[in-house]
Amino acid sequence: MTTKARGRAGRTAGRLAAVLVTAAGLSACEELLEVEAPSRVPFDAFLNPANANLLATSVKTDFECAFGIYIVAAGLIGDEWQDSQLAAALWPYDRRTSNPAGDQYATSGCSGGQLDVGLYQPLQTALFLADTAAAILGTFDDTQVTNRAEKIASVQAYAGYSVLLLGEGMCTAAIHGGPELTSQELFAEAEKRFDAVLGGSPTATIRNLATVGRARARLNQGNTAGALADASAITAGTRVNAEYAATGGTRESNRMERMNVVGTIISVENDFRNLTVNPGGTHGTVSGTPDPRVDVYNTNQLGQDQTTPLWRQRKYTARNTPIRLASYEEAQLIIAEIQLGQTAVDVINALHAARGLPLWTPINVNDDAEVLSH
Repeated sequence: MTTKARGRAGRTAGRLAAVLVTAAGLSACEELLEVEAPSRVPFDAFLNPANANLLATSVKTDFECAFGIYIVAAGLIGDEWQDSQLAAALWPYDRRTSNPAGDQYATSGCSGGQLDVGLYQPLQTALFLADTAAAILGTFDDTQVTNRAEKIASVQAYAGYSVLLLGEGMCTAAIHGGPELTSQELFAEAEKRFDAVLGGSPTATIRNLATVGRARARLNQGNTAGALADASAITAGTRVNAEYAATGGTRESNRMERMNVVGTIISVENDFRNLTVNPGGTHGTVSGTPDPRVDVYNTNQLGQDQTTPLWRQRKYTARNTPIRLASYEEAQLIIAEIQLGQTAVDVINALHAARGLPLWTPINVNDDAEVLSH
């Protein structure tokens, strides 16, 4: 899914604004165009220290919208979700035929309807605003903005995750209209942003978020020692969520609930139905203990296309259901992937025990391939 740079979001927005201003000056209906849209905040407003909270909150909200869309798109590509709607909008994801020129893949944003499931633009928008916010907050001082250092750390963490997801989801991408970067170069860019967070004054929540994110970026780069150090610093019970709202439009809500529970637009794919775990470690067989971590059910209905059987999940059942972004469990699995052997078996069984599942005994605990596969 290689993609070319599509131009800097801010630069494009600025040019568009200039065109609109020129058009307004030439229009006979000039007074109509002088009315400001209430849903738009002028960029200059962010240069006021009084709006620092708004700036930091906007970064978080933009990323969380992009994150929800990313999960749906990645799930369609990876056969966790199945397209069950009438239009052709999501077909390229389900068929894995997306290309850099496709509107859904490249240019669809967060603010549209349920079928707007863009990958590139929402993440790039979140990244651009996060990096811009960090720069703007850096021009203020602590007398102007309460908890300024914490706000800077927060926006840098969301910038790091935006770049991390670009690297994990794409072979190449550009940042702010710069050169085309490989996934490894994107992981390095993500790590730089997480370094900035951890070198600053983050809250405990943002520190945990950035530490798990950096562990992931380091693991993706093959830096197992660095990833292990970060993952080992995460304590039991740690969980940082992407948060959504019970009111508002599609942008503010949990996208999976909107598309699978309300919209019947996507259905759970075959491979993720009726999963089980048994003492021998077999996963996905017809016998064994039902796996409560993949809780899905057959509605005995059809999707929007009136053809696809509609299977729903019980993990995200409300518009404001949060989505786990970083956690102790993820950190433990990073440790398991790096160390393998009995350490990995112990991690797996701790996660099984927490959900009342049978413990797993490998045929050969020293067989790295067997353990890693599980």
